[in-house]
Amino acid sequence: MSAENMGTARGSVERRALNMIWTAAGDYTLVPGFVAYLKDGSPDLYFNTIMGFAYGHYGAQELDGYLMYLGHCWLGAVLVDMFWLGLEHATYQRSYGNMLTLENLRQEWAADYLDDSHEDSMQYLMMRQELSHSLKKARCLEIQGKNNGLLNPWEKGLYKGLYFQQEQNLPELKENFQQLIKKYFLLKPQLLWQPGHWHLMLGAGLSQLLRRIMPMEHQGKGASQTQAGRLREKSALMSQEEARRKQEKNWYLPGIGSKSAAKELAEIKAIYPVGALGESKRLEIEQQVCVGNHRYSHIYLAGTATKGEAYRDNHGHFLQQGRKYRRIIEDLSHGLQNSLQLAKGSYSARAGQGKLAADLAWQGIINGDERIFRRPLPEQYQEFSVVLLLDGSYSRHSQQKQLSAQSYVIAESMRRCGIPITVLSYSTIGSYTVLQVLKAKEQDVSGIWNYEARGWNRDGLALNILGQYLGNDLSNSLIFMLTDMMPSDEKGLPMAGLKSLKQYTEEAAIADTETSLQGLRKEGARLAGIIQTVVPFQPALARRLFGHNYVHIQSLNQLSRAIVSLVDGYIQQQI
Repeated sequence: MSAENMGTARGSVERRALNMIWTAAGDYTLVPGFVAYLKDGSPDLYFNTIMGFAYGHYGAQELDGYLMYLGHCWLGAVLVDMFWLGLEHATYQRSYGNMLTLENLRQEWAADYLDDSHEDSMQYLMMRQELSHSLKKARCLEIQGKNNGLLNPWEKGLYKGLYFQQEQNLPELKENFQQLIKKYFLLKPQLLWQPGHWHLMLGAGLSQLLRRIMPMEHQGKGASQTQAGRLREKSALMSQEEARRKQEKNWYLPGIGSKSAAKELAEIKAIYPVGALGESKRLEIEQQVCVGNHRYSHIYLAGTATKGEAYRDNHGHFLQQGRKYRRIIEDLSHGLQNSLQLAKGSYSARAGQGKLAADLAWQGIINGDERIFRRPLPEQYQEFSVVLLLDGSYSRHSQQKQLSAQSYVIAESMRRCGIPITVLSYSTIGSYTVLQVLKAKEQDVSGIWNYEARGWNRDGLALNILGQYLGNDLSNSLIFMLTDMMPSDEKGLPMAGLKSLKQYTEEAAIADTETSLQGLRKEGARLAGIIQTVVPFQPALARRLFGHNYVHIQSLNQLSRAIVSLVDGYIQQQI
């Protein structure tokens, strides 16, 4: 496909972005492998210009080839981001003399990136990787003549290495970058699919790479906590390197790690100090659900914690954006009230007394029929409750505050309408899949602010735990599953023999999740998907998991209409 035809096919927005690259590169036949966009989805004039200059300076084929190579390595998305950040400095130094406006564009780019006065799009928040974000933020602060804000030596040293020099050619930059990664990540970038080399759940290309970037467990944000968190990241990488060596020697046994189940449980309890069930009940449920694909797993049911860092962050965000969220609560409450009134009106009969029905009044005048009133038939109307199940994996960390606010909006709207609601989140840490009760039926909605994104998401096991937790309430529940339809876990699926060779990701994980959803339906539960995803939305996959009971959310403004639509659909099936 020619560059001209490609630009036409992609539409006006992508065409504008491509034109920026083509103009800077001076080559309108170029088919770039990377295009840059701002937070609002519009083309990034400065960085696309830098990309164009870089393609011109270093050779498009050679540069894209190396970037594609990095993209298929472990931590590929972060490596690509870092290499482009290094190229930004070198390319700017080589090019600003040939473009008088480049300095102004650079300043505007930095200001836009640092501007938090407007709401970032959901897609931008989901795409953002925290290490890449920290390094890019540091560069933008320095462009503005400020301190870069980096605190610990590990991060400072890594960032310093990303000031590529303009006099170096591409082979020299590649070699320096390889050494930088080897020094700070304790590994040498290698292709994931290369025989004999370890890979970590990242075989689906960049769409998977975008999701799973260290650290897998969120640490505090204070100065000392941040430094401790980064040191833990470095320690985690060392542990992962050791795991790689063991895997290459075929020493890995499914479900058996360096930690005992008791030690892992103690660590889980340290993270979630409030349990939702007693130990005997937990073990009883574990025996029922940790079978088949999950026979080497464990479970834990956690209650709402005290007001910690996540609570303060999430609640603070809501207060800052309060007007916007309160408007949506009003809209959603009004829509739900209408749905409930219409539903209860459907369970009514004509009567000689009751509530006057305008559509029947003519019969009293013309036919003398006194049955122009309606009376409810409460014995036929079935009350229902709502369960909101949140993906609490670390891939959601960058939009944690937004997701907690959305959950609060849904729960508060339900409360105002008298609909009982339970809010839970799930994540997998080590061998333990944790289901945390953020709000039980009888509790107020404030516990939702304790939502925190950490770990992986073993969706199939989480759904099995949910079924046991709800028990008899399952058949009378409308379950909203807030998901990106991308379950994955570092612990694989057990197979015949001793090795765990099949990863819990992609088709294997989807199939396991589908089985668990079908099991809940057989028990009488009604399930609906609220889908927010950074990768291209797959309607066929959504239908496979949820039938026609799903909505694809791309902006906060869609939330109210989407929830009302799902509730209406549920009510109509009950009538």
